[in-house]
Amino acid sequence: MTMLWSERFFVEFFKENQEAWEADIPLNMGQWLSIPLFLWGVTFMIRYWGFGKKKA
Repeated sequence: MTMLWSERFFVEFFKENQEAWEADIPLNMGQWLSIPLFLWGVTFMIRYWGFGKKKA
């Protein structure tokens, strides 16, 4: 998930805006939608690999 959504985030820099109002915001809509899904993937990786858990 993290690789897919981070790739989409960077590809959106080169894509033409689909709506005129997107020219006025720093990131386009595809980038805004990619950020939460990227963070969701990072959360899964952290939980899966057990970072933050104390090992005895």
